[in-house]
This record gives sequence, C-alpha cells and structure tokens, in this order.
Amino acid sequence: QVFATLILRENPLLLHNPEALATINKYWNNITYRDPAILPQIDLAYPPPRFSRDGGLYEDAFSLELDTDPQNVSILYTLDGSEPNIDNVNYSNALQRTNIYTKPISVKSRVGEANVFSLFVTANDVREWIPKWHPPKNEVFKVTVVRARAYDPRSKSYSKTVTNTYLVDKDIFSRYEKLPIISLVADYKDLFHPDFGIYTPGMLVNQKISLYAYSERIVPANIEFFEVGGEPGFNGLYEISLQGSTTRSNPQKGLNVVVNEWFGEGPIKYPLFANTGSKANQLTEFNRLILRSWGSSRDWPMIFSDAYHQTLLAGADIEIQDYRPVIVFLNGEYWGLHEIRQAIKNPDYFSSITGVDPVNPGFDILYSIENIVDEGDSENWEALVTFIKDHDLGDAGNYQYVRSQVDIDNFILYVIHCTFTGKRDW
Repeated sequence: QVFATLILRENPLLLHNPEALATINKYWNNITYRDPAILPQIDLAYPPPRFSRDGGLYEDAFSLELDTDPQNVSILYTLDGSEPNIDNVNYSNALQRTNIYTKPISVKSRVGEANVFSLFVTANDVREWIPKWHPPKNEVFKVTVVRARAYDPRSKSYSKTVTNTYLVDKDIFSRYEKLPIISLVADYKDLFHPDFGIYTPGMLVNQKISLYAYSERIVPANIEFFEVGGEPGFNGLYEISLQGSTTRSNPQKGLNVVVNEWFGEGPIKYPLFANTGSKANQLTEFNRLILRSWGSSRDWPMIFSDAYHQTLLAGADIEIQDYRPVIVFLNGEYWGLHEIRQAIKNPDYFSSITGVDPVNPGFDILYSIENIVDEGDSENWEALVTFIKDHDLGDAGNYQYVRSQVDIDNFILYVIHCTFTGKRDW
C-alpha cells in the first residue's frame, strides 16, 4: 500500500483516453487516497462470468454455477465483498480472500454463522446526544454475496466484475414483506481499514476526537436494489462517501451515492419514487442518491421524522427530498434501516428542473452559516447579503431588487414549514 494522494478526475482527456493510463492502471489500487477510486478499464478482453441464478430472495438452498467464454480462462470469485484478485487467492486475511472457481458454489441460509462486519466499531463517544456504538446483541441476519470475474493468467487481464446477492431463508418472503432491500458491497479496506476506511471512527485532532474528523475518501461500492417482494430494481458499481456533518459521528452513517462515468456505469434507470406524492414520482433516472441513516433525529421517537416532515409539502411549490425507507445489508450482514433520499443539492438536479446548463453558466451552491462553497462561488450571495444589510427594505425599490434575486414566497413557505415541524437542524 502506498500512502499518497493522486487526483485525476479533473482531467476529462484521461477519461476518454484510458490508454494513456495504461502504465499506472495496475498500480492504481495500491494508492491510499486516489480519485477516482477506479480507472477506466482498458481493452476488457473477456466477457464477465455468467451466473446460473440472478440475485434475489430464495426460500431453498441451491448450487450456483458460474461459466464464461472462452472456457480456458479462470473464474475468480469472493464471498466476503472484496473485489476478486489473483493476488488474494488463499490470502491470509479472511476479509479479502479470492477463490478460484472449480465447482458449484453452495448458496444457503447463513443462520448460525458468526457476526463479522457488524462487530467493527464505527463510532467514538464524542457527544452525549449521539448514539453510542454497541455490538449486536445477537446474531444478525446474513445473506450471500458472490462477486466474480474472469481472469486470463497468460495476459494477466480481467473481465468486469459481476456482483449478485442471494437472500436465502425458508421464511424470507415474510421476513421482508413490507420494505425494499439494498445490498451494499465494498472492499473491507475501503470500509473498515483502521487507517482509512470510511466507517472507521473519527481520528485524533490535537489529542481529541473531532466530531467531524472522518474519512473524506470516495470509494467504489456495488449497490443492488430489490423491490418489496424481491423483484430486482437495479444493480451497479457506484461511488460512495460519507454524507452529512454531525451524522458522520453516528454508528450508522449516511452515504452519498453517485454515478461515476469513470466506472463505466450510466445513470440509475429505475423509478425509485414512482408511488410517492411529490414531483419525484416522474423521475426514472438518477445520477445521485442519498442513503441516509438517522439524520438529526437523535433521540426522537420517530427516526424518519425529517423525511416525513418533508413529505407534508410534497404537493407544494418547494423542493423536497423525497424518500423511501429501506433495509440495508452491508457485505452480506444486516445493517439496519436507512432511507433512500432524493439528492437535490447539486447541479444535476437544479439543471433538470430549471433547464440551466450545469456547467455554463452553472450554479452557485453554498451551505452552512459560514457560506461554504459547494459549487461555483459565493460572490453573488455575499453581494446580496451586503445589499440587504446596507439598504432599507421598507423602500419599494430596494425591496423589489431583493425580490428579483430571491423567491420570497418560496422562502416564506420554507420558514413556515421548518417552524411548524420544529426542525432543529436547518
């Protein structure tokens, strides 16, 4: 492992000319802080393996067969969530162990297996009002994740990786009969490595654990979505990173999910919010989503309070983040309830509702009372704030100028909503 930072994302010429990256491609995964996490694949010589069964919910155990063309290449597979890699065959670390496929894989109920990933500590005690991390009281429910890709030992080249999740239990359809399911799969080192895993507890800053000192890394993860009843929704490789501010200190963290063309994936083409009451029910493609945990609910009696409060304005002329509650499995282990939330604080979303090009002229997006710039710059916003401070808004001309810069009616509705619902974190 090389502890270094290399950022190539800002160079679009490399994205569309991956051959220029050939000399560093095989070393890229050894760099600790790299962006993008995966380089474009060059000349994938072989198609990915074929699975005899699709991912989904099954009541009975079965044997999973893998095959590929041509027949003289090997199939590498893992059951721990890691990317299959020839260097990890018979690896001593049981969390990053690759197998060579020689016979059908037994896929069955995992009842009785010991907890593994759910035992990793994911939070430090930094604020008394933040829930403390505790290990599971009992065995958590587990599913089987199979990741596989073809490998040619002569050319040392790989195919694309295929990831499928199998939920096997005699009562599986009654166990999860009311909520959809997400299986999130990523390499152990990207999630839980003690030095740079994104779920690793906050780092020491001046001999103290900082509330926000969590990893800023963006890492690859396969996300598979199953509708209520087990119907497959989408399955692909996306970028994930920690979402929120204070929520990073929570044991169960929120995640940004972003489509990245460096990975070769297109938009998520699935109507996630088709049965909701907001404008989101018209959307069939997404480049960004949020997999949110508890947010600012803290010790509130209803953990989805923020999401519920937003749906109260689903029919109003104000932008909301629609949501769906979802059960999450992480590397095959039950990871609790989350929310799938619409991601609206980004240029892609604003472009879709305004028709304004996200690059030229683009958008200015700021957050926090410190006016931190997320996109564009803060010049126009700061100029408006200065104007409001320095001018009497009782003057009709001054007020009309402010109205030309701010959707006043929309702002009034927003303030009323936040006040009525007792929102603590604006």
